[in-house]
Amino acid sequence: MSREAVKARLGARGQLLSFSGASLVFQAVYLLQNATVARLLGPSLVGLWDALTLLTLYNVTHLGVLNAVHREIPIARGRGDRALVLRLRDQGLIAAVLPSSMLGAAVLVFALVTWQQSTPEVRIGLVGLVVLVVVQQLHGYLQVLLRADNRFHLLAVNQVVLCTAVAVQVGLVFLLGFSGQVFGAIAVQATGCAAILLLAGYRLRFALEPKLYAQLVRMGFPIAIMVFADGLLSGMDRLVILTFLGTTELGYFRLAVLANGLILFLPNIIGQMIYPRLGEAYGASGRLSAMRSVFERPTHLLALVLPLLVGNLFLLLPGVVEFALPDFRPGVGAARAVIEGLYGFAVLGMGSYVLLVANRPLEVVAGQLGAAAVKALLAAVAVAFGFGLDGLAHGVALGYLIYGVWVYSRGLLILGYHRGELPLRVALVLLPIVVGTGLAVALDMLSSPFLTGWPTVARELLLAAAFTGIYAGFVLAVLRRTMPDVWAAAIGWRWTVS
Repeated sequence: MSREAVKARLGARGQLLSFSGASLVFQAVYLLQNATVARLLGPSLVGLWDALTLLTLYNVTHLGVLNAVHREIPIARGRGDRALVLRLRDQGLIAAVLPSSMLGAAVLVFALVTWQQSTPEVRIGLVGLVVLVVVQQLHGYLQVLLRADNRFHLLAVNQVVLCTAVAVQVGLVFLLGFSGQVFGAIAVQATGCAAILLLAGYRLRFALEPKLYAQLVRMGFPIAIMVFADGLLSGMDRLVILTFLGTTELGYFRLAVLANGLILFLPNIIGQMIYPRLGEAYGASGRLSAMRSVFERPTHLLALVLPLLVGNLFLLLPGVVEFALPDFRPGVGAARAVIEGLYGFAVLGMGSYVLLVANRPLEVVAGQLGAAAVKALLAAVAVAFGFGLDGLAHGVALGYLIYGVWVYSRGLLILGYHRGELPLRVALVLLPIVVGTGLAVALDMLSSPFLTGWPTVARELLLAAAFTGIYAGFVLAVLRRTMPDVWAAAIGWRWTVS
């Protein structure tokens, strides 16, 4: 490999590491901001805000143009077609601003029609949403440009800027209450837009080219469907809660949403790292099975590591909520159930990257829609039979697991495994979370007679330490001795077994 190629690779890795580090810092700040805002506003107003912002989760009014721009800009740049790169950027700008502005106008009409019947908080929330749907889409588009241009160092800087912006948002909530949350959310997105435009130096034009725009819609629409289906999968639980239980219960469910960010951070980073490598492996050989080693080792390593986080979060959550968010204690049981199911979504869901490289996005969509339907059905049944928020959360967890098993199994078939091998390979990936969850639940239950009277936080810190030690030592030792050949071959380790 030439010196220039080595420098390029090291530079790319450095940018990715800086972006990952900045993302980690931003996630920590964002988590703290969410917890502080939740404490200031309380469950009912938090639930109202989550209900209003569901619209942003489903905003794919660009019809896939942004996804197509993300794909086509690197190709055009590789061909040396600078003019096409600029034209693609312009079409992306139109797709980000114009359709979202029409959506915002529809929200404004709805706000005016329902003005007399609405509470002051709903009114200010709807008016703020008119602006938020546009500025958030614009911010997302500018981030797409940075990714397409491989300018991850600027994405890292943008994350740092956003950390300051969300801190200011907390101040606005403290001073203005719910209005501060609305204005602050808009300000965060606007700050992100301004930072990218200033740092990247983009000169964008609002110049529509109907033929090129239509081509981009045709390219990106299947991915837009997948993004919308993913929104259904992740947001169906909140829709059901809002429909059957109301905004206060939706506010309690914010604990599960916050846990989502913690659980999914590491899988998302690993996914960003292996996705291009999967494409390289496939492109170099022309064989889908060539992706096996690139896919399996990080996935199985993630399967071993993630239960440490899930188990500790399961044990520590009640104490943290009692200390920091006592008004949200009714949501602890639901959050515990959801984080267990998220393991299947996070680890088994890695199979979706194989499906995308193999150009099978509709199989991902099928899994998303099927799991969303199961989540909605089980959640509705749980509510109808009086199981409330906790019962609904178990249905959500099962939906995540179904999605994970589906895309992982389809991914294994693409990698060349036979159908008869699938149950064992899926079971191997699920084994760590079964052991980890069982251990966490057992410690939680068995500790009650012995640690009665202990402060909650001290008790849970002791349980978390015990869980970490037992899982990291004893459980892995058991796996090593009972299944050395199968497990070691799966994760690529070579153990010496006495």
